[in-house]
Amino acid sequence: MGTSKKVGANKKTRDASSPVSFLWMGGIALIVLLLAFFVLANQTGAKPPVPDSSGGVSTNSGVVQKVLVRALATGTYDSPVVRVKANQPVEFSFKAEPGAGCGSELLIPAFKVDMLSLNGQTKTATFTPLAPGEFDFHCGMRMFRGKLIVE
Repeated sequence: MGTSKKVGANKKTRDASSPVSFLWMGGIALIVLLLAFFVLANQTGAKPPVPDSSGGVSTNSGVVQKVLVRALATGTYDSPVVRVKANQPVEFSFKAEPGAGCGSELLIPAFKVDMLSLNGQTKTATFTPLAPGEFDFHCGMRMFRGKLIVE
């Protein structure tokens, strides 16, 4: 006469060994590893360069051109256009304001420069442009953009 119903027979249960749980745990582990890499790999803080009145510092090998670009929390660089001379070393320093987001990374692909400024640290890359031209610099997402003009 009466039929019995099984309560909860259609409910799906997930345990810790389900594929979805492993994906979540793997994703969280990957994020933690990436954050640790970026924080720990950039613990060396360089002091910002202080240019003399000529815009460079004399050395035994000539003039070192010093440049400082800041990524602002407004989403732009304070110096979106930088001019330097060819065949002279460039010390390109970079500092990102807190709140600059993706602007905390600066890339100059033509010179294989990749700098990451965390917590307002100043980072410096040295390179020598050999030929005149215009070269882009930008953040990793290309939202911050600038131009390096070599004369």
